[in-house]
Amino acid sequence: MAKRKRKIQKSTSSKSFWVRFCLSIIIIVATACVFYFGGGLDLFKEYAPSEEMGRFDFEVHFIDVGQGDATLIRLPDDKTVLIDTGESKAGQSLVTYVSDVFDYHKLSLIHYLILTHQDDDHIGSGVEILNRFQVNCVYRPMQRANYEVENFGEEYLSNYPISTTKAYSAVIEAVYNEPNCDIKFSREGESIVGENYSFNFLTPFSVSSSTDNNNFSPIIMLEYNGAKILFTGDAESEVEREAVERYGNDLKADVLKVGHHGSNTSSCQTFLDAVMPSYSIISVGQDNQYNLPSNAVVERLKSSGSQVLSTAENGTIVLTAQDGEIIFISHHVPNTNIIIIVCAG
Repeated sequence: MAKRKRKIQKSTSSKSFWVRFCLSIIIIVATACVFYFGGGLDLFKEYAPSEEMGRFDFEVHFIDVGQGDATLIRLPDDKTVLIDTGESKAGQSLVTYVSDVFDYHKLSLIHYLILTHQDDDHIGSGVEILNRFQVNCVYRPMQRANYEVENFGEEYLSNYPISTTKAYSAVIEAVYNEPNCDIKFSREGESIVGENYSFNFLTPFSVSSSTDNNNFSPIIMLEYNGAKILFTGDAESEVEREAVERYGNDLKADVLKVGHHGSNTSSCQTFLDAVMPSYSIISVGQDNQYNLPSNAVVERLKSSGSQVLSTAENGTIVLTAQDGEIIFISHHVPNTNIIIIVCAG
């Protein structure tokens, strides 16, 4: 009787194994079908090993600096632009990232450092950047710093509002101590022009002592070989609407660097209707205390036909452009293999 019982248990165990095996095969096949017919293979359509990265002569790196902004741009003539530097605690990781890009491409200096406005999450690591890299030119908000109040005369300070933030004063002092570095104000009409590219400062039109810190941020249009990328810093809806009134459909861009980390104070519908971005990039920290990006903003972006990416979800986001087409490149450090994950015009 005992032998019979063991035999039944063995038979039941065997059947259970084959049932589990068949179910596993069904699940694997179903997953593969969903992946294949859902376009999953497109993720691996184009592959560029690191030694071929040199074929890209233009890159925009939306660097993951947590709850802050920092964007590094490499231009066709090997000039470089860094827009903002993230908050102070991001300094070491930002310096490391920029150093890796520079080492890979054999670059030696930052040609243009653009400090959009006075908040720590945008300029907090500015001193570390200036201490580590040679910087040829700094664009700054139209506001004087405490350092200048303490070291220069009233005539020099006239016609400019004064910021009292410690981060701004520290970075402006570091700029003055940078050898052979030009200092310019970010304002409408300023431009950086080179081989197949241009940066045009569209705003601010004017500022005063009552201007909100965020609205010192310039809206900048970068054009390269038929592709357009719009940077907005933390400029809010008030500035966005003024820009629409002034430029209208000339604001249309392929990529929008979303204002104020996806806060509802920016990305108003009027502005999005003019820009009509195919892609929107949000620089924001994971699980940040401000609950950004705003769900309302994300929905507005998507309803405008834009694909939304964020540094919180995607990490550092890198793109290039060829023949007017935006190509997103995904990699964590510059000298690793690159997988092109999106290619669209």
